[in-house]
Amino acid sequence: MKSFPLVLLLILGLVSFESKHSDSTQNHLSDYSEDSVNTDSLIQWDSERKLVWSDFLGKPERRSSFKATTSSKIGFDWDIFEDSINVTVSTQFIRHSSWVADDPTEKLLAHEQGHFDIAEIISRMIRRDLSKLVFSNAQATGKSVSAI
Repeated sequence: MKSFPLVLLLILGLVSFESKHSDSTQNHLSDYSEDSVNTDSLIQWDSERKLVWSDFLGKPERRSSFKATTSSKIGFDWDIFEDSINVTVSTQFIRHSSWVADDPTEKLLAHEQGHFDIAEIISRMIRRDLSKLVFSNAQATGKSVSAI
């Protein structure tokens, strides 16, 4: 059973991960590889909640030609049971890494929302593909990974 996390990493291997272990049966992965992110600085993607300029807490990069940057992460949590695994995929906006320079406009905000929405679309694609896999045991999961 301990090989499940390794097999899951193979499945999700196209994304660069940072692993955080809270106990032996639950793991947290994300594509955000900097220092641990404070949960107060994260906004969970929600169709009812659109970004506002006050969400962008990062310092603008003066050398950048961009007027704003949206930083988001796709997170993976999983629980391993006797003969199954439950994977949760989430999309989060990273407030302290996202920034806006002078003269923010509603058009630019809509553009930045689009970047966050694209991250959610990718999360949905990952959820869809993971839902098709059968995690009955490490050997069967390995075969599923090889088939992808």
